[in-house]
Amino acid sequence: MADNYIGNRMDDYLAGKLSRPATRRLTPSGAKPGTLVLAIDPKQTVWISEGALLAPGIALISTLTSAGVKTLYRADEGKEGAEPAIKFGARHYPPYAAAPTADVTISITDGQISIDQGRATITFPPERATEAAHMASALLSSIPLNAKIEL
Repeated sequence: MADNYIGNRMDDYLAGKLSRPATRRLTPSGAKPGTLVLAIDPKQTVWISEGALLAPGIALISTLTSAGVKTLYRADEGKEGAEPAIKFGARHYPPYAAAPTADVTISITDGQISIDQGRATITFPPERATEAAHMASALLSSIPLNAKIEL
């Protein structure tokens, strides 16, 4: 009887009847659990007038260019200033070049991201710079009037 049981279990195993269903790795929308997708208009142009080489500036350039948004930034000349342009596909403007026309202007300082000259402001501690950059990119989908956010 034992030999018959093992043989039947082996037949079921080979037929795929013993395998468990795969665990769900995506949410019903098709996104990974824990992600939130916000639509950003890829036709808009974003100008980062200052602070592009700070940690939140690099994170913002990376996020926007990967979403297909035309991103322009001002930084010093040379290899360090041009690195985000080479790495992410943004457009680098040296300090002496005239500012281009853009739909949205962003200014980044230590601890603050300002969108359209204070229309939306994000204040953050240094260790939360990346989260602040992601929040700033999310605000570009629909910028509220006079939004003040602290992390």
